[in-house]
Amino acid sequence: LAGAGAAALAAWCFVVASVSARAVFATLSRPRGHASMGPPPSVLVIRPCAGAEASLARTLASSSHLRGVTPFHLVFAVAHESDTALPIARAACEALRAQGLDASVMLTPAQGVNQKSSQLAVAIAQSARTDVVVNLDSDVDCAGLSLDAMAGALWADASLGAVWAPPVEDGGVTFSDRCSDALLGGSLHAFPVLSALDPQGLVGKAVALRREALDAIGGFDALTSHLGEDMELARRLRARGMRSGALSQTVTSRARGRTWRGAVDRYARWIMVIRAQRPALMASY
Repeated sequence: LAGAGAAALAAWCFVVASVSARAVFATLSRPRGHASMGPPPSVLVIRPCAGAEASLARTLASSSHLRGVTPFHLVFAVAHESDTALPIARAACEALRAQGLDASVMLTPAQGVNQKSSQLAVAIAQSARTDVVVNLDSDVDCAGLSLDAMAGALWADASLGAVWAPPVEDGGVTFSDRCSDALLGGSLHAFPVLSALDPQGLVGKAVALRREALDAIGGFDALTSHLGEDMELARRLRARGMRSGALSQTVTSRARGRTWRGAVDRYARWIMVIRAQRPALMASY
């Protein structure tokens, strides 16, 4: 038994080493964004909000780190007046406007199974047309995230319909937070690793989309019936002959305060999405 255990451990170490090596080499070829001689693309940044998350004030305030050469309008999208995220979004918006950012709060009534996609669709429809649309989930900390790199990568490669930053979790306070952090950061399902192993995938927590590509697949209106709108988005882009690419930079999620039931439900939804949209990946889970 000892010999069999040692052989199994050696085999597993070989698998991990091989996977890690492939991930490193794949990362070297990721889009990084390049300076353009022409004017930078205009960008609409949308941050859908729902509920008074523990870190919401901090993550919305971190939107100030997005400033650069790329012109953008920032929208905090809240589904309805009674949402507890609304006063936090309004306070963050007022502070950002005082810093000179073009920011606003928009009520975006949500319908369908995927309310995030519904909110994004409303925000896009009610905003001025831009070259690039960026979604940043409300738990994303923008420190270290380069909007210039995201928009520049799209503008440097016409075959790219979307670029995204792999998310990592940090700052959890509950036992369930730490379990989630460990699974996403210490296993082969860590998004920076998966982004290299599965280049056809896409995680929509921090994603930039070329507006023409988004229109070609029907916009977010066409994704409100899909729980995993990001995987469906990547599939539709491929069907149109376009690619999605992961950036070399990562983005930090400040999600915290989760219960055990909430953490389990979250991963259960992911498994449902994988089984429905990428069944070949189920073996890895």
